[in-house]
Amino acid sequence: MLPSKPRSDLVQLCILTAPSFNLAATTAFVDPFRVANYLYGRRYAWAFQSVGGGMLQASNTAELKTSPFDPAGQAPDFLVVSTSWTPEALAQPRLLATLRRWYRAGTRLVTIDTGAFVLGSAGLLTRGRVTVHPEHRQSLGELYPAIDVLDERWVDDPLVLSCAGGSGAFDCALSVIASDLGDRARDRVSDYLLIPGGRPKASSDDDPAGSIKPRIGGAASAAGLIEQAEQIMRAHIEEPVSVPAIADTLGVYQRALERAFRAAGMGTPLGHFLDLRLGRAQELLTQTTLPMLEVALACGFGSAANFSRVFKRRFGLTPTRHRQRGKVAFELRFLSEGED
Repeated sequence: MLPSKPRSDLVQLCILTAPSFNLAATTAFVDPFRVANYLYGRRYAWAFQSVGGGMLQASNTAELKTSPFDPAGQAPDFLVVSTSWTPEALAQPRLLATLRRWYRAGTRLVTIDTGAFVLGSAGLLTRGRVTVHPEHRQSLGELYPAIDVLDERWVDDPLVLSCAGGSGAFDCALSVIASDLGDRARDRVSDYLLIPGGRPKASSDDDPAGSIKPRIGGAASAAGLIEQAEQIMRAHIEEPVSVPAIADTLGVYQRALERAFRAAGMGTPLGHFLDLRLGRAQELLTQTTLPMLEVALACGFGSAANFSRVFKRRFGLTPTRHRQRGKVAFELRFLSEGED
């Protein structure tokens, strides 16, 4: 066991949270440091903070005791921004100014779940690579086009160490421990927690969805054919391709592709493609403040008017109304959805 560090030399982690944060992902990030302290002597210290302090309710209704975030406080070694449903709760001028000041002072930035949106609000997402919860990847990319939003559990970039949540939070913390104490320490902590951690998810850059490689003779099964077709659709939401073009890319007849979709109860490929585009539109409407025309263009519609007509025909309400409903607080949405 290594000797414990004096209190003044401890690696300080500020865990900044917001209402309805993801408790599982947050504690998954912190727990490896607890184990490292147990195995190697006290080397890490952390504090859970929020705007105003006090008891903070997580998305699973559990409560966490937090101390007030101090904008005038000393810069920690790590600032961990953990948000889920309400990243906008941290978009306060003094707080964002503190994030910028700490970053300039050398604080290592870490984000969990939707925490990257907070860094974006602070003007810090100007380059590099980042990840975010899968439900919000498209929205983050639309808001901050200068960055690469990756389909990975966690991403180690010089600007920010980010994780999408879940098991990625463990891997994120283990990478910090490996950098500080070495790979052996990382493995010991991982083994203690019974987690095969430290393995980043393969990057989407290794197999871009827009360059599908069909199996020999076409897809080996109807399910495989549908999966590959959907990958192409998702890669072309902004600039839709025709169903014949998708079939041609996969090396099958259009009729075979249509039969596969019908047999799976998914309607037609064209209808499914439209559903994917409208689903993306729903995300952008509720997760961003992009103008209606930009949402329309990002989802493959040539005009806001056409987008509005198609959206209302599919969901029974206009995009504007959908955005208004989506701004209702998460807790209230959850309660109202449970009522008849």
